[in-house]
Amino acid sequence: MYKIMKKIMIVNLIIVLLVSAVGIPAQAASKTNWKNLYAKHLKKIEDLEKVYPYGEFFYVNHDNIPELYLGGNCMAAGNRLLTIYKDKVYEYMLPPNGFTYLKKQNRLHITGGRDEAYCEYVAKFSKGKMIGLG
Repeated sequence: MYKIMKKIMIVNLIIVLLVSAVGIPAQAASKTNWKNLYAKHLKKIEDLEKVYPYGEFFYVNHDNIPELYLGGNCMAAGNRLLTIYKDKVYEYMLPPNGFTYLKKQNRLHITGGRDEAYCEYVAKFSKGKMIGLG
């Protein structure tokens, strides 16, 4: 029974994430199969619906394929940021403290840390890889 419920919850989360992309331009959706790539990748994440109850699409870089943010439910889970380059999904773990971005400017400002140890850095995507800018 638990396995059936788990599969239903995963399917529901994938549907919600894909439906939330309504604001994505039609040309981006028709040029790539990004929805299918993200859906396939999400199926691989263990306990997706419990650990990452929040998801959102947004644009960081200029490729008209949205990035996918998964918000974790606790400090230990952290957050995940997914991007696609050449039909491959790249996934990055982010600290739970958060980040900001400049829409379609390919800039992320990431903050992290706890217990008197904090960090901040600026990054961008290059060929699917997240590159620190110093």
